[in-house]
Amino acid sequence: MLGSGQAPAQEKRKRAPKIAWGTFFGNKGPTYVHDLALDTENNVYLVGETSSNDFSTTEGALQATLPGGPFSSSGFVAKLDPTATRLLWSSYLGGTEGGGWASSVEVGPDGGIYVTGVATGGFPQLDGLQPYGGAGDAFIAKFDSLGSLLFATYLGDSGYDSPSGIVVDAEGAATIVGSIVIQGPSDIFVAKIDTSPPSLVYRRVLIAAADYDFGQCIALCADRGVVIGGESRSHDFPTVNPIQASLPYSGMVAKLDAEGGVVFATFLGGTGYDSVNGIDVDSDGNIYVTGETYSADFPLVDSEYDFRGVSDAFVAKLDPTGARLIYSKLIGGDRFDRATSIAVTPAGAAAIAVWTGSHDYPVRRPIRNDQDGDPTDESKTDVAVTLLGVDGSVQHSSYLAGSSTEAPTCIAVSHSGAIYVAGWTQSRDFPVTDGVLQPEGRNSNSFVVKISATREPSSN
Repeated sequence: MLGSGQAPAQEKRKRAPKIAWGTFFGNKGPTYVHDLALDTENNVYLVGETSSNDFSTTEGALQATLPGGPFSSSGFVAKLDPTATRLLWSSYLGGTEGGGWASSVEVGPDGGIYVTGVATGGFPQLDGLQPYGGAGDAFIAKFDSLGSLLFATYLGDSGYDSPSGIVVDAEGAATIVGSIVIQGPSDIFVAKIDTSPPSLVYRRVLIAAADYDFGQCIALCADRGVVIGGESRSHDFPTVNPIQASLPYSGMVAKLDAEGGVVFATFLGGTGYDSVNGIDVDSDGNIYVTGETYSADFPLVDSEYDFRGVSDAFVAKLDPTGARLIYSKLIGGDRFDRATSIAVTPAGAAAIAVWTGSHDYPVRRPIRNDQDGDPTDESKTDVAVTLLGVDGSVQHSSYLAGSSTEAPTCIAVSHSGAIYVAGWTQSRDFPVTDGVLQPEGRNSNSFVVKISATREPSSN
């Protein structure tokens, strides 16, 4: 078992990860980072939502002022340098009718910055594929590395569309996943567009009429297909070659080929509520998913833990066909634990960001052993970061927290294995570092932290 900060003696020779840098991000109004991405030089791209009318935009920004006016909200996109000491460029990204956000960002192989989210009317289209459909539409926008807009379009229906993830293949085609109302109260959609020249490749909806279904995350496969994750509350969700054919209120995983055909679609969970919140693929095509389970009978393979608390985070690794669980693990403490995202390192390790309310979340070789603040305060929540090895064993696990409440929204890894985590915090003493872009926090700020890669110490 993992302890609350005590590593076995034989493990102390291994170096614990360290915070390379950490910065707050945001101004007077609430600002939430929803996703981050890295380019080949480790510049950091952030997207999210802000209602701050003094959000820091840079000279030449696409939208320098809050597009919907005071008291509205908007998406944003920003670029930080690799040391988080400089804001290289930043812009609002939203419709002039107010409301909306940017939910996901990806750096394409061509160096383009691809963003998706929700916008109202008046969004700045460029070579757009369709007009605004009303009620809030999905959008896709592409910027160059200097912040100039190259392409932007609505991509929605007459109802409300909410994209949650984006990936870009080697040909520059962008694929998004999200939720839309077609037959059920909410259905899962996947849409793929070419951006040069702009054209719709496919738009597919996985329809289940019974209940709510949500598309929440996406990853790219080597064959230009995609894997998606989310949750389904529908007994009639259309499974294909499933590991689990029917479950109530369960997580789901599916793969679509490059043309949008469903290769497999399966439930993943137990008899309680489950949700797949993050997904990634390694160089061998293995599929990694993470999320939250309330199921004491969640399917486990080689797990160090049984179910604990109210809910637990889970991490599962599937083979490329989706037919077999290579490992399936739980990790959590005495209260609720929810993994929000996952990123796989080049070596095949899996880093997860966890939103935890547990006072005894398992730690191993931690950055910080414990929660700050009152340990009896059941309203406080924290960030935890856990790194699993190739076999699924926990290599590092740590709180990343201040004295108040915080939660993570996204995680990414660099080619060297460094881990980047972002989210929101109400803690003015959240662990940031000196000399960064924003070393002081406010009551409702986002944060971005880089955790150094860990290596075995030299024998010399």
